[in-house]
Amino acid sequence: MKKIVLNVMFALALGTCAVAHAESDPLVEKVKAAFAAEPALNGIKIDVTNKDGTITLAGHPDTGQQLFKAAVAAEKTPGVKFVINEMYPKEQ
Repeated sequence: MKKIVLNVMFALALGTCAVAHAESDPLVEKVKAAFAAEPALNGIKIDVTNKDGTITLAGHPDTGQQLFKAAVAAEKTPGVKFVINEMYPKEQ
């Protein structure tokens, strides 16, 4: 019986970790909201990740201007310490 209980507890612990990992990052959500407020970025898919306030942007906006606007919007977002831009425009 102890073994079953321990296995269930272990499974629940793993499930809890997976759920916690799946939750969205508040700073990433703020950056995405900043993108949504920028008309030039409507419909552009930009991947945003956060590690300790350092935001990484990845994707392929249509133009260099969109790339620039995304980087500026991310940089101006409260809580962002640094922006790493790994985007490349499609128009190269």
